[in-house]
Amino acid sequence: MPSPKESRIEDFAYPFLQSYYSNKYKGKNVYVFKAIKTKQGTEVDGLFAFLSPENKICTASLNTSYSTEIASMLNNYKKNGLSKTRYITAVITAAISFLLLFQIAGIFIAAGAALVVAATCFLIHSLLEKKFKVNKLRKIVSSFKQVPADEKWVGLSMSSLNFRRNRLAENFLALCRKNGIGVITVGQRAKVVLKQEPQQVPCPAEDFLTYYESETVIRTAVLTNKVLKVA
Repeated sequence: MPSPKESRIEDFAYPFLQSYYSNKYKGKNVYVFKAIKTKQGTEVDGLFAFLSPENKICTASLNTSYSTEIASMLNNYKKNGLSKTRYITAVITAAISFLLLFQIAGIFIAAGAALVVAATCFLIHSLLEKKFKVNKLRKIVSSFKQVPADEKWVGLSMSSLNFRRNRLAENFLALCRKNGIGVITVGQRAKVVLKQEPQQVPCPAEDFLTYYESETVIRTAVLTNKVLKVA
């Protein structure tokens, strides 16, 4: 959970994106719905609905439920890098290699082989650990992509400064960019930072509202400028 000194993305993302789309579409009314369910039974943290200049209903989704998990991974990597167990693994494998070779090949060959084994083990452990973290982020980002919406966003409760010189954060942004997902963050100063904008995706149906249980209510709100209660 974010510390008391940090701002929660849930408190800032909705007004920020509402203003973002209102400005983008020249003052169009942007309606916000929270905890909206799709007809497949999945829940979307936030959904923005509005009319485009062509009077087509557009939607944008927001995911904040993974904020803590993602922010924890990225902040921890920024602060500590990969785990210290890499060193422990390297030392143990080096010691075992030395003991096995000492009686057979002598101290110098055993020591040299142990160093090579230690370095190799350290490198492999580092690569596998980094791959594991990236794959975990890839799986999370992939779930964002499945949300039915013209544009998709993820919000994080973390300082945008923690993206600097942070390879894992760069990987995360690259994964989101590849999947057309926008990223916003909010840190201790309660300032929302737009890290990258989303890419609009084509809808195979009339519009993405057809995938939601509250389709009629949301459609009525957007078309009549009157917000009704969403069940």
